[in-house]
Amino acid sequence: SHPWGMDFLDDRQLFVTERGGNLYLIDLTTGKRRVIGNLPVVKAARQGGLLDVAVRRNPSTDNVTIYLCYSLMIGNKTLTAIEKAGFSDSSLTDRQTIFKANNPTTSAIHYGCRLAIDDVYLYASLGERGDRHQAQDPSLHGGAIIRLLHDGTPAANNPNLEDWAPELLSKGHRNPQGLAINPKTGALWSHEHGPRGGDEINIIIAGQNYGWPKVS
Repeated sequence: SHPWGMDFLDDRQLFVTERGGNLYLIDLTTGKRRVIGNLPVVKAARQGGLLDVAVRRNPSTDNVTIYLCYSLMIGNKTLTAIEKAGFSDSSLTDRQTIFKANNPTTSAIHYGCRLAIDDVYLYASLGERGDRHQAQDPSLHGGAIIRLLHDGTPAANNPNLEDWAPELLSKGHRNPQGLAINPKTGALWSHEHGPRGGDEINIIIAGQNYGWPKVS
């Protein structure tokens, strides 16, 4: 029901999230799935819930780290959060919340929440939660692409422009729900949903403002 994100554990097994809060490991040779336990509690409403999953395998130790992006409820509001964990058998281990967006709201739309990982960085897309003006506020995480180290700390070479939150890589996004790293160039590509059409594909450049809501 509403599968939202997926990533490979290896060449035979695939993690798949369901927006309602489930994570499965699918055996691609048999079609069988395992339910994964010890997940974060998500607020599954409208566009929120358990959204993306990304897998990083440490090349030196072969240990696996699982990253989840989801809607976290705090009080009567929700925000976009990222969690990292180990993986053993059919359960997550040593879970740790490494990022919480600083724009909680009662709205349940435009979480963004796509993840991409390379050898150094963890990238995440953050929607403006239905408040278009957040996309032009540099102090807020809404309407942004962020760049973190694998432990969740902001990358030291982020733009750090005047009044920008330290995690920000780019601003002016509406609801970016696709991220991919070009395997030949290393460039980060994103797509986002526009209003009444106006969808965009953007190649993300550090420090750039992609216009929403002034330009779409």
